[in-house]
Amino acid sequence: MDATAIKSARCAGSSANIGLLKFRVQVEVRWLQKLAAQAAIKEVPAFDEKANDYLDKIVAEFSEQDAARIKTIERTTNHDVKAVEYFLKEKVESVPCPARRV
Repeated sequence: MDATAIKSARCAGSSANIGLLKFRVQVEVRWLQKLAAQAAIKEVPAFDEKANDYLDKIVAEFSEQDAARIKTIERTTNHDVKAVEYFLKEKVESVPCPARRV
């Protein structure tokens, strides 16, 4: 393999990893939204439109920086999905109330 092929392979791996992390974030966000939509689940309050829009925006605007933050968290948690949960918690806590109650 030449240097260009090696760099391309590294980039492809990086893109795949970012894609996987974005998908994991999407799954966690959708799961949280489904839980909030169930009146029988009292532990998760219903989300208003603004809160759901904010969560949708986290998925839609997922970036390389977001992926890097998740990987940083993962070095502490040693668990990929738990790192995504902590990442989402950080994102939600950075929002002023009432959407913060998400």
